[in-house]
Amino acid sequence: MKYNTLQDYRDSLLASGLSPATASTYYKAMALLIADQHILDCQNIEVSKVLEKLRAIEHKADYSKYKNAFLKFADFIGIEVNQAMRSELDTMRAQKKNKYRDLQPVSL
Repeated sequence: MKYNTLQDYRDSLLASGLSPATASTYYKAMALLIADQHILDCQNIEVSKVLEKLRAIEHKADYSKYKNAFLKFADFIGIEVNQAMRSELDTMRAQKKNKYRDLQPVSL
């Protein structure tokens, strides 16, 4: 049932005008975020576990991908993302590192 809902989520992303690559990326990201949850219906996902997984992500680019996938999924299944949760997500983003920040330029 979980993957049926995820497939419907992917189809709704495609119907909303997102590119197939973006829809596939969000589908895979959301599947990873709820992979350890044993649920029959995606209406009953544990948001706290999803937030824990989001906290564990190191880099801003990856975090943004997973956060956007979660926000679109929450909108799809009707989970209300209140202002407190949005501010928590913004706080988490501020704590992430840029992926390529420490690279040194190559001198030729």
